[in-house]
Amino acid sequence: MKKPTDYVLAPCESRGGCSMAAIGSMRPIRPVPAAAVLTLLAVAASADRGPVPLNDYQRLGQRFTMAQAFTMVSVTVPSWSDNEGGLTLTLWDSPERKTKLAQQAFTGIVDNAQVTLRLPKALPAGAYYWEISDRTGETRIGLYADALAAESDDCVYLDGTPDRTRRFVCGMTPTAFPYTDTQQMVAALGSDAPEAVRIEAARQLAAMGGPEAIPALATLLADEQRSHLARFALEAMPDPAASATLRDALPKLGGELLVGVVNSLGERRDPEAVGALGILAQGAEQQVAAAAAVALGKIGTLAAADALDKALAKTPADARSPVYEGALDCAQRLLAQGEREWAAALYDRLRGPELPAAVRAAALRGAIVARQAGGLPLLLEQLRGEDPEALSVALWVAQHQLPGADATQALAGELPKLPAERQLLVTRALCNRGDAAALPAVLALAGKGEKSVRLAALSGLAQFPADSVTATLVETLADPDGEAANAAQTVLENLPGKNVDAAVTALLGNADGQRSEVQKAARLRALELVGARLMTGAVPLVLEAARNGDPEISLGALKVLENLAGPAEVPALLELLAGAATPEAADDCSYFDGVQDRRRRFSFNTSPPSALPPFSHTGKTEATPLNDYTRLGQRFTVTQAFDALSVTLPSWSDAEGGLTLTLWDSPQRTKQLARQSFADVPDNEWVKLQLPEAQPAGAYYWEISDRTGQTRIGLWTNTLGVEREAAEAAVSATCARAADPEGCAEKLLGLLPQAAPALKQAVLRLLHGLGGTRAFDTLLAATRDDNGDVRATAVRLLGEWKTADAAPDLLQLAKTSADPADRLLCLRSYLRLAGNKDVPADQRLFICRKAAALVQRDEEKKLLLGMLGGLESPAALPVATQFLDDAATKEEAAIAILSVAEKLAPGPDAAQALAPLQKAATSTANPDLAKRAEALLAKLKAPAQ
Repeated sequence: MKKPTDYVLAPCESRGGCSMAAIGSMRPIRPVPAAAVLTLLAVAASADRGPVPLNDYQRLGQRFTMAQAFTMVSVTVPSWSDNEGGLTLTLWDSPERKTKLAQQAFTGIVDNAQVTLRLPKALPAGAYYWEISDRTGETRIGLYADALAAESDDCVYLDGTPDRTRRFVCGMTPTAFPYTDTQQMVAALGSDAPEAVRIEAARQLAAMGGPEAIPALATLLADEQRSHLARFALEAMPDPAASATLRDALPKLGGELLVGVVNSLGERRDPEAVGALGILAQGAEQQVAAAAAVALGKIGTLAAADALDKALAKTPADARSPVYEGALDCAQRLLAQGEREWAAALYDRLRGPELPAAVRAAALRGAIVARQAGGLPLLLEQLRGEDPEALSVALWVAQHQLPGADATQALAGELPKLPAERQLLVTRALCNRGDAAALPAVLALAGKGEKSVRLAALSGLAQFPADSVTATLVETLADPDGEAANAAQTVLENLPGKNVDAAVTALLGNADGQRSEVQKAARLRALELVGARLMTGAVPLVLEAARNGDPEISLGALKVLENLAGPAEVPALLELLAGAATPEAADDCSYFDGVQDRRRRFSFNTSPPSALPPFSHTGKTEATPLNDYTRLGQRFTVTQAFDALSVTLPSWSDAEGGLTLTLWDSPQRTKQLARQSFADVPDNEWVKLQLPEAQPAGAYYWEISDRTGQTRIGLWTNTLGVEREAAEAAVSATCARAADPEGCAEKLLGLLPQAAPALKQAVLRLLHGLGGTRAFDTLLAATRDDNGDVRATAVRLLGEWKTADAAPDLLQLAKTSADPADRLLCLRSYLRLAGNKDVPADQRLFICRKAAALVQRDEEKKLLLGMLGGLESPAALPVATQFLDDAATKEEAAIAILSVAEKLAPGPDAAQALAPLQKAATSTANPDLAKRAEALLAKLKAPAQ
C-alpha cells in the first residue's frame, strides 16, 4: 500500500484579496479570481494515518465546516491493486442527507489520485457533508483517515455512523468572494475587523456592489480609517450615483480626505465634477489644488481644458507642475476625442519659453501631431533650429507619429537644405518611416553625398522592399569606398528574397569582373554573402571560384565551402586539397623544447618591423601554453639590422605569470646575444627585449623559458600554408557533417599512395579527426614513413588520440626508433596521453611510470612531472619524489607532489602524502611553495594528533 503525499494546511484567508498598495493607489482594479488554494480539513499527517477501504463499507463520509464560501470539494483516493477503480462523490447539506447539493461519478481512478467535485455555484459558509459510494471495479479503493487529538463533530462517517476520533484527508477550495450579499460586504467594511477583512470587503464591493451599497459607503468617506476603502469601492461602480456621492462629499471634507475624493473623481472621469474641481484647482490649499489639476486632466473635456487654462494663469510659477501635468493629459484626451484644434491650442499654451524643457518638449510633440499635415511647417522649423531637445522631438514625430506621403516628401525636400550632421539624422528618420515615397531620396543619398549620410542611407535601405534596393546594394559592393561596400554587404546579408540570391550569384559568376582590385573585392564580398546567406545553390560557383588562380579568391571560396559543402562535394574538395600550393619546408619555424615544427610559426616582431619579411599563414591563430613545455622558440631571418625583439604573451587565468626571453645565434643555442626576465606579464601583453647592440641581417633564434607563477602563459601560433590549410579545413568540416564518415575515410585513404609529404600530413590530420580503426592503423603505419615530417605528424597525432590505444606502440617506438629525434618525439607524444582527461586515470598513471624509466632530458622530465601533478592517486607520489634529488627538476617535482597531495587531502589516502610532502617542503628553494607544503602538512597531521 502506497502512502499519499502529506498535505500542509493552507490559510483560509488566501482569497486573492487586494494589497494595501493597490488600494492606496485608488485606481479601479479588475477583480482577481482567488488562487486555487486548497483549504484542507485534515489534520497534519501523522503515524496514526491509516487506510479505510470502501470495499469494507457501502459509503464513507465526512462532515466539515467552512468559515467562508467555497466552490470545490477534493478527496484523495488511494487504491491497493494494479487495476483502476471508480466511485461517486456526493455533497449533502448534512450527514442526515436531506438535500443533495452536487454529485459526480469518477472512473479509472489511479492510485492516490485526487477527485474533485466542482459545485454548480458557490455555497456559503456553514456545515456540510460529503460522501463516497458506488464503488466500481475489483480494485480495493478507499480513503485515508487521520486520528484527531480530541473528539469532533467534523469527523468520519462509516456507513452513516460517526467516528468522532478520525478525519478523512480532503480539502475545499474557497470562492473568490467570501460574501454572498451587499449587506455582508458593507457590514464587514464598516466593522472593526482586521484590515485584511475590510480590504476583502472593499474589493468585493468594487466588483459586485450595487446602488444599495452607496449610502453606506458615503458615510464612510469622512472616516479617516475607512475612507480609502470606501472610495476604492465607489471608483469601480458604474452607477452614476457613485460619482454624485463623491461630488457631494467635496464641500464636507478637507485635507487628505478631500484629496482622496478629488483623485477618485479624476479616476472616474466625471465631467460633472469639472466646475467644483476648477475652483479647487485655483484654491490656496496647494495639495488639493494639485490633485484637482491632475483630476481635470484625466477628465479631459473642453470644460476641463478651460478650467486648466484658468488655473495656469492663477497658480504661482513654483507650484505649476501638477497643472502642466493635467494640461498635457487633457490635451492628449482631447486629441483622442477628435478635438484637434482645441488640443493644438492647449499644447501651444504649454510651449512658452519660460516653461520647463520637459513640458515644452511634450507640448511640441502634441502640437505637431494634433495638426497632422498642418504640423509639417512646425516640424521642419525644428529640424532647422538650434534647440537639441526640439530636434529630438521632431525626429521622433517624423519617424513614428506623422504618417503619409506628404510628410515623407516634405522631409525629403528638406534634406538638401540641411547641414551634413542634420542630413544624417533626417536620413535615418526617413528610412525608419519605411515609406515608399522616401525611396528615391534615400537611393540618391546612397549613391553619392557626404560619407556619413551615404552610409546611413545604405544601412537604411534595409527598411525598404528587397526588390527596390537590391540592384543598388549589389552595385555598391564594387564601390571603391570600402566602408560603403561594407554597409551594403551588411544589408544584403539579412535582406530576404530569392532575387537577392540571384543578384549575388550573378556577381559571383562574373569571373571576368575581376580585373581590378575593386572588382576582386566585390567578388570576395559576394563569396562572403553566399556563406552568410547559406546559399547552398551557389556551391558549384563557389567551387569554380576555389579553382581560381587568384589566392585571395581561392581562399575566400574555401572558407565558404567549409560551411556549405555537402558529401557530394567531397571529391572536388579533395582535388582542391591535393592541388593546393605546397609550402616549402620552412626553416624559419617554431621549436617545442628544442624539437622543430616546420608547419608553425609564433607571433613576434622586430624593431624596425621592416627587418622581418612577411610570411604566408592561414590567419588561424592558436594558443600554445608554455606550461606544456619547458621552452618555446622561433628561428627567424631578418633582411636588415635590428635592435629589439617583441613577443605577444597570452595568459589563461586571472593571476599574472612571468618568463625569460632570450636571443640566440641559432636553435643550437651556441651563443647568447641578449636575455631579459619579465614578471607579472598581463594577458596579451607584448614583452620587448632590447638588444645591447644592433645585430646584422641573418638568421637568429629566440626562446622563452623559466615560467614563474601558476598562470597558464604561452605564445600565439600561426599555421603556415594558406590554401592547403583552408582546403583541409573545408574537407574536415564537410566530412564531419557527412552521414557516412567511413566513406570519407575511404576517399582520403585513396590519396595517400601518390601523395607528397605535405599532402600526406594533411590526410593524416583529417583521418585523425574522423577517428576509427582504419584511421588509427594508418597513423601507426605512417610512423614508419621515409619522410621525417610525415613521421613527426603521425607521432604527434597518435599522442592526441582520444584513447590510450596508441600508448603501447608509442612506447615501443620511443624505445626502438633508429632516429634519436623520432625516439624523443614518440616519448613526448606518449607522455601527452597522460594529460588526456579522456584516458582513465589508472592508464595515465601507468604511462607515467613507464615514461619515468625513459626520460633523459630535463625537458621531458619536467613534462612528466606536469602530467603527474594532474593525477589524483597516491601511487603518483613515489614517481615524482625521485626527481626531488635532481637540482634541474626539484621545483617541478615539488609542485607535482603538492598538487597530488592537495587532491588527496580530503580522502582516506591523505596519509600517504606526508613523507613526499615533507621532502618537497625541505627540497624546494621557492619560499611560497614551501609555505604551501608546510600548511598542507599541518592540516594532514592535525586529525592524527
